[in-house]
Amino acid sequence: MLKDNTKSIASDSGSDRVYPTVEDIVVIEGKGPWGTKSGGKLNVLFGLPLGLLQEKFFDYNKTELEAVPTDIRGLRSYVVSGLTKGAVGANEWHKLRNEIVFAAKGRFRWSCEDVHGNKVDAPLHSARIRSVIRRKRNPGNL
Repeated sequence: MLKDNTKSIASDSGSDRVYPTVEDIVVIEGKGPWGTKSGGKLNVLFGLPLGLLQEKFFDYNKTELEAVPTDIRGLRSYVVSGLTKGAVGANEWHKLRNEIVFAAKGRFRWSCEDVHGNKVDAPLHSARIRSVIRRKRNPGNL
């Protein structure tokens, strides 16, 4: 069950903006493996209901969307590879996009810090299919 733990912070202009917290991170377990008719193994990395996708992944803050030069709505998928042990990446936060993160190969620690200073770590390992969803809720969305 997802719960809404977003909190508002007064901006410099005095208006309240709602930002997600680390409490909004949801860890979901994959399912499988099941044998396939072709003799392979099938693993489900994640399965999300349509309502959850529409509410948490296709709902954008109108003000933030107007601030970017290109319409970035939709889904995208990418793979990061070739990392050395101990490497640190990202160090950024997306105002518009939510992410589903999983380890396709190997293992890593996904560390998150919200704008309130709260932190959480989620160890991810390809042998144990587990996904981390960072989701948000924004008032005044399209």
